[in-house]
Amino acid sequence: MTIATVEGDEIVIHIPVTAISCQPEPRGFLVTDAAALVLHVAREISGEDTGERPWIEPLVEAAIPLTETGRAQR
Repeated sequence: MTIATVEGDEIVIHIPVTAISCQPEPRGFLVTDAAALVLHVAREISGEDTGERPWIEPLVEAAIPLTETGRAQR
């Protein structure tokens, strides 16, 4: 399953609802409304106003060496 693709000049991330863990382990609670959970996951992905390091930065940093060495696939 491909989660991220390049569409035009954008990186598009597709995460199937079934891929989001709703199980009690390791968090200690059970999510019974997956639809509500994924709405909050989407808000967290989009929310860069927390003053913290954006979640995407480590992904970009990991891709840079692959690009420089020619190991990135097109």
